[in-house]
Amino acid sequence: MGSFVKRLIKFRDNLIGLDKVDFYVNRRIESKSEFNLFRFRELKAIEFLRPYFPKGYVVNTVYSLSFQTIQHIANDIIINRPKSIVEFGSGISTVILSNIIAENEIDTKFFSIDNNKEWQRLIALDLKNVSLIHFDISEENEYSYNGKGKWYGIPKDHDLLNINFDLAIIDGPSGSLCKYSRYGSLNFLKFRLNSNGIIFLDDVDRNEDVFLLKEFEKSFDFALVETFGKYSRMAMTNEIYTAPS
Repeated sequence: MGSFVKRLIKFRDNLIGLDKVDFYVNRRIESKSEFNLFRFRELKAIEFLRPYFPKGYVVNTVYSLSFQTIQHIANDIIINRPKSIVEFGSGISTVILSNIIAENEIDTKFFSIDNNKEWQRLIALDLKNVSLIHFDISEENEYSYNGKGKWYGIPKDHDLLNINFDLAIIDGPSGSLCKYSRYGSLNFLKFRLNSNGIIFLDDVDRNEDVFLLKEFEKSFDFALVETFGKYSRMAMTNEIYTAPS
């Protein structure tokens, strides 16, 4: 091949950016592979959790924790036997975890917080051992980012403020509420997480929650922080590995 033709081919490659094309093709292949792995693990988690589903129709929305996230939390509950659990954002996870706790006779206090009273009323029919707590969202909330945002309006004299927690699940409030809508969970837990505490943070595929994850790492001396796709697990101790296979 003549030098002129080689130069012409090189010019063409630079013009249309073949390196970029290769990158995007490879990224699409990786994304498809990641999606297939996620789907496989989700189906596997559903089979593990099926005995603990509510009776009748299972309400699962875009706001719900993935089933593999719920399975990971369930593993921690079975293995570590937390005495106190707080969940921000009630849902299908609340029902499934409630059933697991009941069947395994785990002695724990489980508090699930949400700002949607009607939603809590619907899932309450299937709950055995959970204290559903409703708080309206308040403006310029003291727990929110820089005290300028929105979060659950917890009264200063509420009993919840006197409890330390072994396990925290952060899946609310909605990310559409305001910027850094879940930042309040960090300020709430700062002095209320026990020395053996574990935190699950959902939706870490979003920039705001990646920021929140980093803020948690700055504020706590975690022994282990791991991210599994869309959620992260932060633990004060690292004695037993609990992630599903």
